[in-house]
Amino acid sequence: MKNTKLAYSIELPLKSLDDVLTAVNKVLSSGLNKYQSQFIAPVIGDWRKHFFIWQLVYSNATTVPATLKNVIPLIGPLHISLNARVCVLLLFHELFADLYAFLFGKKAKLAKKPKPWR
Repeated sequence: MKNTKLAYSIELPLKSLDDVLTAVNKVLSSGLNKYQSQFIAPVIGDWRKHFFIWQLVYSNATTVPATLKNVIPLIGPLHISLNARVCVLLLFHELFADLYAFLFGKKAKLAKKPKPWR
């Protein structure tokens, strides 16, 4: 536990580049930037966070910390599982639609495009 840092919790929507930059600056202000000057750090998130992190890494803005270059975005197991479920449902939609109608009645229709989890 000597090497563990607790970053305090803040609520941000993380739906824009500025929100992600604010979150990164808050995390780095907790002392992580000293660690990141020597090592790389994984960032686990969905594709939207990866997109914003990569935009920050490759941008030339002066507000982007230099230690952000040592970040590697990773997709977590939850997001891989959710993406796989959507792919399987779309690929075998006819089979699942027949099974759905069998279980819940002929009037019940399975949506052709699944709703997002958010």
